[in-house]
Amino acid sequence: MNARGQGGFALLALLLLLGVSGVVAVAALERVVRPDTEQAVTTSQRLAAVAATARQVFRASGAFPTRLDNVAAAAQLDAAGAWRADPWRPGVDLDYRVRGRDLTVRSTGPDRRLNTADDVTLTVDDEPLVRLRQRARLRVLRAVLAASSLRTTWTMSAAENAAMRAAMRDYAAARRAWLTTDAAGRPALTTRMDDAQATVDALASAHGLPTMPTRLTGNSGLLQALGLTAARAVDGLGRALQIDPVLGFLASGSDRRRNTDDDM
Repeated sequence: MNARGQGGFALLALLLLLGVSGVVAVAALERVVRPDTEQAVTTSQRLAAVAATARQVFRASGAFPTRLDNVAAAAQLDAAGAWRADPWRPGVDLDYRVRGRDLTVRSTGPDRRLNTADDVTLTVDDEPLVRLRQRARLRVLRAVLAASSLRTTWTMSAAENAAMRAAMRDYAAARRAWLTTDAAGRPALTTRMDDAQATVDALASAHGLPTMPTRLTGNSGLLQALGLTAARAVDGLGRALQIDPVLGFLASGSDRRRNTDDDM
């Protein structure tokens, strides 16, 4: 075999060797990378599933499940199922905590230790969930008020009925803006609320509508006047609603405090 032939054979042998080595290297890399990739995907799926169930429970009850066992009961899951296990620590549950207004579900991540930089965390804020519950309840209650003898009568024209409803809507919009604006913007919004209330009061007086009750429950309370039970006097978090002379019903938001920017 001449020198050129020998050189060609050597090059082919080298390429074959490199090819085999490459396959071995890829296989070894897959053994390392693929499990980590699968664990990362599984972690995301389990965190998302737990959070989704917790959201559903909140929408129904106004509170997050306090433990993973409660999540299992709510979703009719196997209480000892793999869905609750941290993929990075077989046999150990995901870290599940309800803290104040939020729910946090956490996995340790690849280092298998909590509260380190590679933790995988999913946080569910209760504010949008509270707003959904509050909005649904308040819409029903305010609609009943707007259609009641406290806000309309047969002597009112279509234009006056429309003015009454518009004044209530404007008052609500100005009040929401007042809660979220700065001190400089509040005087104009206060005037707007006063004007809306004056329209409501003037229409009520002109048509001899009953006086708005000053309390929600009990004899002569607003709920009784509307033919509603006292069970309606709670907000989306199970706390007592407040009474308002124009809107009838007010609710605190997720911060559980009155007259703050998340009130409704």
